[in-house]
Amino acid sequence: MIKNKIIELNDGINYYVLEEISHDNKKYILTVECDLENEDLNNDEFLVMEIKISGTDLITSPIEDDELSKLITKMLLDKIKNDN
Repeated sequence: MIKNKIIELNDGINYYVLEEISHDNKKYILTVECDLENEDLNNDEFLVMEIKISGTDLITSPIEDDELSKLITKMLLDKIKNDN
C-alpha cells in the first residue's frame, strides 16, 4: 500500500516507509526520517506507528501500549530480515 513511499506528518517532517504490516485488523508502518532537499535518510530517527485511512486522508498515530509497540516493532523488523 504505502511501502517505499514518502509521507509527511503534521509537523512537516517527511518519513520514508520502510515496511508495513497488518495485525489485529490494523495497519502499522516502520519509517525513517528523510530530508527531501538533500535526498538523505536520518538513520537516527525511526518511527513505528499505526496508520488509518479516513476518506482521502492518511492518519498516523503512535502506539500507546508498550507491549504492543514491542510486538509490532519485532514483527516489522522480522519482515525486513526475511525479505532480504
